[in-house]
Amino acid sequence: DPESIAIYRTADQVPNSYKELALLNSTGGSLMTNERQMFNSMKKEAAKAGANGIILDAITEPSPAVQVAAAIFGVGANRRGKALAILVEGQPVVPAPVQGKRSNSR
Repeated sequence: DPESIAIYRTADQVPNSYKELALLNSTGGSLMTNERQMFNSMKKEAAKAGANGIILDAITEPSPAVQVAAAIFGVGANRRGKALAILVEGQPVVPAPVQGKRSNSR
């Protein structure tokens, strides 16, 4: 469940030993996404990898010059986020609820 993924700013904050599962990359339009949306995107990908935590690496913003050029030429300027999906020992992994199958009974 993405909602159960813990976010750590540094590896030192992780409470127990952990196993690295996946590198996460997230991209979003600088005018259309915020940090929370970037984190939520990373949490979804981490959950798919079976993680229960994320160690943040960096979120980079496009420079003002790139944003101006993007506005002039009508193209997007993207912010980018990097993180590491981890499985922290001794911490629960909460699976997402299973969607029930619809029946076509009449």
